[in-house]
Amino acid sequence: MNHDHPGPGARGSTAAVPPDECPAQGQLGLLVQGLLSGEEREALERHVAVCKTCGVTVTRIVDEGRARTQGKRRRRFPWVPALAAFTVLTACAIAYFLSGRGKYLELTETAWLLAFEGNLELVGASFRDNFRDSIEPELKPGIGLLLKRGDRVRTPDREAVAYLMSTTGVLYRYDFRGETVLARLGPGVAGPGAGKRREVLEDIARHAVDENVDGNGAAEPRLHAWAPRGNILGQKPNFEVSDSPRKESILIEIREEEPRIRLRWSGTGAKITFPSTGRPLERGRTFFWKAEGMQDEQAFFVASGWEYGEWIAFRSLLDRTGIPETVRLFLEIQYLLNRGFHLDALERIEVLCSSYPDAVWPFEEAALVLDRLGRIRLARGMLDRARRNGEASQPTRFPAAE
Repeated sequence: MNHDHPGPGARGSTAAVPPDECPAQGQLGLLVQGLLSGEEREALERHVAVCKTCGVTVTRIVDEGRARTQGKRRRRFPWVPALAAFTVLTACAIAYFLSGRGKYLELTETAWLLAFEGNLELVGASFRDNFRDSIEPELKPGIGLLLKRGDRVRTPDREAVAYLMSTTGVLYRYDFRGETVLARLGPGVAGPGAGKRREVLEDIARHAVDENVDGNGAAEPRLHAWAPRGNILGQKPNFEVSDSPRKESILIEIREEEPRIRLRWSGTGAKITFPSTGRPLERGRTFFWKAEGMQDEQAFFVASGWEYGEWIAFRSLLDRTGIPETVRLFLEIQYLLNRGFHLDALERIEVLCSSYPDAVWPFEEAALVLDRLGRIRLARGMLDRARRNGEASQPTRFPAAE
């Protein structure tokens, strides 16, 4: 994306003209009387359509002209009021068209649809090229929908609004007024390419097995580490293990990079919380944990001070944009995944899955993260849920023209 322009949409919309460029009242009077023609008339009509101040002035001129003619038995120029009314109606029609009715935002690069409100219509580039006479939208709006270059977004009414993020990390809002850049977040919130993402999802579908079963189909006696694993933000993590036939408490040990045991306590259930009396783990250090019955230790890294500071700064930036919660969660998820904080991202993905049970993207993303955490069976379940949701929705794309 070229960062010299506000967003990935083509610049076909008309912007409001600054007040110091407004035409003189005399020119607006000539416009109302129909005494202008050609390019000068068209330019003034376009300006009146988007300038609130000049629109009010035109309305006042028409009202004053109507007041002067009231009470007279004979009108020397009976066509003037009719022409004035026609001009105002024309200006209103232009304003209505430019304000969103029938106007499309055409993407100049790939972008994600993060959230939308009201009626939103999407037309794919290939659909537009192959079915020029069709007026039906081809794409069904949905959270996380990946829009390609040349796709069009349309807001058919003033209540419609869409939030999109380009592949270069530009977050913008699109409504009947056009597009507005909210933040330039950079590639740090960019998701994986469509091809790579599909490849990983297909690999999960092919190789998913029950993680509590060995290659011979027999139940394994040992526990499996689910969390923490990899990088984490918090200094008091929870420790998850796969379901165990044992109901008694399980001993958990945390050691530092040296052999010395840092913390030891017992807990019950599949998720064992950090002890309330335990000293928080130091930032910027790697720790190892093991539950009684686990064959191997599991390593995890607590975010360093500067990494945590970057996270706080990123969230503060999102606060200033005033974006909806759905958009915020999407951006936080991408930020955390790109930095390896999979467990923290998974917490937010689960919120999206519960908020949008009929969506596709959140469940696919949950499958990707669960696969990285070793929770293969649950990853396959999420992938199946995403597939069912996708089959229940409208067809996504027509094949590109040859």
